[in-house]
Order: sequence, then C-alpha cells, then structure tokens
Amino acid sequence: MPLDIQHYHTLTNQFYDLSRNIQPNPLADPAASSFGLTNTKKHQPVLITILNLENSLFVHIGLEEQNDLTNLFLSTITKFSDQPLTTPILNTESTQEQSDLGETLSARLSKKCKVPVVLSFNLVDRDLGVEKFLFEKIGEVMEKNKQN
Repeated sequence: MPLDIQHYHTLTNQFYDLSRNIQPNPLADPAASSFGLTNTKKHQPVLITILNLENSLFVHIGLEEQNDLTNLFLSTITKFSDQPLTTPILNTESTQEQSDLGETLSARLSKKCKVPVVLSFNLVDRDLGVEKFLFEKIGEVMEKNKQN
C-alpha cells in the first residue's frame, strides 16, 4: 500500500522534531504551497505540493482524490557533472513510465533550482501542461525565497 502524502508530512515533521529539535521550514504560508489544476489529457484534478525546505525542495504531483506517494526520487547537483545525480528512495507501486518521468523531472528541477530536489510523480502519464505549471510555480517559490 502506498504511503499517503499527509502521513508522509506527519512522519517527516515527527522526525525533525525528535532528531534535531528543529521544525521543517516550509513556505511561510502553508496554503500557498499546494496548487490545484486540471489534467489537460484526462480532465482530472491534479494537486501539486511544493515545500521549500531549508536548502532543498520537496515536490509531490498526484491526483487530488488520490494522495499516494508511490515513488520518491532525490536529485542533487554535484561539482563533478553537469547533470544532477538522481536516485530512487521509494518505488513501490509506480509504473516504469511514472518512475522515468519522476526521475527526469527531479533532475530537471534540481538543475534549474541548483538545490537538492525530492520529487514524487504519481500521474499515470506525462502531461506537459502539468509540467509547465510546475516550473512556473517553482519559479514563484524560488523568487519568494529570494525576497525573504
């Protein structure tokens, strides 16, 4: 059974509380970290959650009524290569296409933002409208981060 995104947030918050006595640093306004849009291919509501953590980003992309966390990829830039290093952290019930898209998106975001990115992609197939929306919102989040 995939991990539900709300349980993931609860688990990570407990982990931060217990291990470092430091709260995670999401966006100042938690309501501004989740964005809804309609999947252009299947006209399904999509939910994108972006958490701007300390020196990294967490991104979850999935259907609004299905908060699954079936895969999780970590990408980070290194001084040894132009391309980010990407590794799967969790890959339970996702299809090969979901895994490939998650890995690619994670690497693209890490390269663009120059920070480590943890990404979960839970849509059945690729939707360029969702990707375009994601990159626009990431740009807004990074701009807001620079201002603060």
